[in-house]
Amino acid sequence: MNDKHWVDTNILIYSVGDVVAKKTVAIQLLKTDAVISTQVVNEAVNVMHRKLKYDYAQIRGVISEILKRVEWVTVTRPNHFFGLGDGRNISLSLL
Repeated sequence: MNDKHWVDTNILIYSVGDVVAKKTVAIQLLKTDAVISTQVVNEAVNVMHRKLKYDYAQIRGVISEILKRVEWVTVTRPNHFFGLGDGRNISLSLL
């Protein structure tokens, strides 16, 4: 998994957002060996429903498209430590 990178909830939300610069970077990240956890999917669903006011049909469509592009994993001890390592190696700012 060395060439893969973890994607956090914010990246999923930016990928459907209105800020073009953030959306562009988020979509690129999702296309390049991205890994997301079940927790990230659950958090994104919650934000899309409560804050963005998406209905569940819209959310299913968005999540289905994202899951076509990424590896979806359950967080285990080895995955957790892989994710921690990523944070030291990547310096990315979307602001």
